[in-house]
Amino acid sequence: MDLKIKKYGNFWVPDVDAKGRRNHTKMQNLFGDKDGSIDPIVKAMVDLLATRSEAYSSDQIAIDAGANVGSYTRVLLEYYRRVIAIEPMSDTFRCLERNVHDWGKLDRV
Repeated sequence: MDLKIKKYGNFWVPDVDAKGRRNHTKMQNLFGDKDGSIDPIVKAMVDLLATRSEAYSSDQIAIDAGANVGSYTRVLLEYYRRVIAIEPMSDTFRCLERNVHDWGKLDRV
C-alpha cells in the first residue's frame, strides 16, 4: 500500500491523520503556518540552558523518542549536532523521514 501524505506548512503528515473536517482543521492549526506544537520543547530548552548550561554542548546528541513527524526534532537540531529520532509508526516515520529530507537535515538525524 502506498503511503498517502499531505503537506501542512513545513510538515508532511499521514493522510489518515488529516481525514475529515475535524482532523484537517487540527493539522492546519498545528502545522499550517508554523512548525507544529513546539512551545513545550522550546520552553524546556530555554529552562535547561538557563539552569544547567553544562547539560548543553553543541557537539552532543539528543534523542527524540516518539518523534512523530518531527516538530521536536526540528527544534532539537537548533541545539544539538545530531538527533536520534525514533518513531514506531511506519507511516508517520516515512513522513518524519521526508520532512527531515526536505529540511536538508537528513545527515544530522
